[in-house]
Amino acid sequence: MAALRSARSFTGNVLLNPPFGAMPADKHWSWASGAVSQAAVFTLGASKALAVGGQLTAVLPDVLRSGSRYERWRQQVAEHLSLQAVQTQGQFDPHTDIHVFLMSGTRHRRSKGRTGADTAWWTAERSTQSLEDLFEVRVGPVVDNRDPHEGPEVPFLKARALPPAGDVGVPKQLRRFSGRLIEPPFVAIRRTSRPGQGAGGHSRGVGVLLTGHAPVAVDNHIITARPLDGREETCRNLLKVLASPPVTAWLDERIRCRHLTVRAVREIPWNEA
Repeated sequence: MAALRSARSFTGNVLLNPPFGAMPADKHWSWASGAVSQAAVFTLGASKALAVGGQLTAVLPDVLRSGSRYERWRQQVAEHLSLQAVQTQGQFDPHTDIHVFLMSGTRHRRSKGRTGADTAWWTAERSTQSLEDLFEVRVGPVVDNRDPHEGPEVPFLKARALPPAGDVGVPKQLRRFSGRLIEPPFVAIRRTSRPGQGAGGHSRGVGVLLTGHAPVAVDNHIITARPLDGREETCRNLLKVLASPPVTAWLDERIRCRHLTVRAVREIPWNEA
């Protein structure tokens, strides 16, 4: 890092395999706060250190390519580099449970009109209609180990209580919670999701339909999709869409992290099976 900070207009090519661990963000960084990937810091520093025409090639954790919290980082990298390649490479090795991608770019001259917002970091195409056109998609609001047990006693849905797929009724488990509740019917999608396969051997992103007549508190390891038309039939159509091989392939291209994001789920193409 010290060498990157001191480097100015490095002429040549940089091959980067940075550390993937976390570090605290500097308070002056506009693209991050809290704990951030060291790989993000090294890569942005290297892109700034290159002279115009210099080439940067890096092996990076997929969260930098597809994670919502690194969107501003991606924009800053694209302000410095013209990307020639962004290629998913699968798991780093059999002993490291992190999916990676290969990024290659050339340093260009910065200009006021160049923001990096339009740079393509994935090739999964958006459909004319996506899931967010028909559903309200959110992360469950309950952080169970942190939120106080206060307020009315309400049904509480936890990720570990979900079946691999299918239907469930209003949960029997109760919890005191004074925050936002979700009205059935809605589809629950586990946030933890490995590329290629979901819970119980089902498709990645597979959903579980929750029906009933009582509002439910939902834990933050679940993404909820509530139909804008309020119809159970619309939820059942979503279950078919989520279970389809094209959606599994789409998700694996769009995001190879172990946690799905709300943004990725909202962008799922809506093609009824």
